[in-house]
Amino acid sequence: MKHLKLLSLIVILLLSSCTRDTAAVKSSEPAEVFINLSFDFTEDDLKKRLSGLPRKAAENPREFLTLAEGMLEMPPEYLVLVDKEHALPEEFIPADILDLDSFDELETGKNGLSLDREASDALVQLSKAAREDGITLLISSAYRSYEYQQGLFKRYADRDGEEAASRYSARAGTSQHQLGTTVDLGSISDSFAESRAGEWMAENAGGYGWSLSYPRNFEEETGYKWESWHWRWIGVDAVKMQDEFFNGVQQRLLIFWNENASRIREAHAAADQESVGLNHSGLIPRRKPQVRQALSEYQLPDYSAEISSLATSLPFTITTIPVPTGTTYGNEISPPEWGIEKSLRSSVPGSLTITSRRTGTGYAGRV
Repeated sequence: MKHLKLLSLIVILLLSSCTRDTAAVKSSEPAEVFINLSFDFTEDDLKKRLSGLPRKAAENPREFLTLAEGMLEMPPEYLVLVDKEHALPEEFIPADILDLDSFDELETGKNGLSLDREASDALVQLSKAAREDGITLLISSAYRSYEYQQGLFKRYADRDGEEAASRYSARAGTSQHQLGTTVDLGSISDSFAESRAGEWMAENAGGYGWSLSYPRNFEEETGYKWESWHWRWIGVDAVKMQDEFFNGVQQRLLIFWNENASRIREAHAAADQESVGLNHSGLIPRRKPQVRQALSEYQLPDYSAEISSLATSLPFTITTIPVPTGTTYGNEISPPEWGIEKSLRSSVPGSLTITSRRTGTGYAGRV
């Protein structure tokens, strides 16, 4: 009888402990909702942390951040803001500049034109696509040094006066041409817009990362008259962001990026250290980073192949671990950008652990 009472007491204590553990799991504070796997922005703080966030970006933050991640992969100088208030140093010269005469695919209006390597490659692809449609793109101007631009503006100012010249020509240091990622096409006149080449560029240039710097009716914002011939390479993701969230105006995009790129980059770096979980909405709920010991690998029924395939295409290593029964789980993993829409059996206790391949740091997030 004495042993039976002792055994009963142990059982009661164990049951009490299990109840407390389960209650603790269920009553834990709600998980934060992070918008995109690659950033530590939440829906609540995105507008607070980024200055001048467009309304459309706040309404579709996942797509906005997906494009931002692509832009972060580019060297910063490709997206630097250059205008009348933001000048390049006199000594700035593109690090890797190529002679356009060396490309058989390009048609140049004169010898000696040059461009940044990445922009050159993008220009070749653009020109080849245009030629397939029966269009020849004539490159009339490309990279200009600080000194060249200085002399060019002086000639225009001597002829038309500085005020008039400043509407269509940049002072030295404030020209996008100094970046080595900008070209002038065709006749360098308004008639280019009505030419077959001009119409083709307006329709297709964005797909190759080229953006019209000075659109019609935006002189007050850009500082320059409409120039249908002046195109800057900023990359496909940046053009998509420009068109989807900044009404197609390059100047608006670059002002925003100039003010917020460092904050976006910091959020991207911070996310590499965070825990990740997924739920049925496709958003990413995560607790404050809390490392858990992975007790053992746990394969989810009918799902291991998809997880293995997914893991090879992302900068993360994905495994699963068992967690206490009684925890409430979602029943689906379906972030659209991952291409997975299968249901997860709600009866299976499990948790995804996603470990960054870049840092080797791993955190667990509940499913």
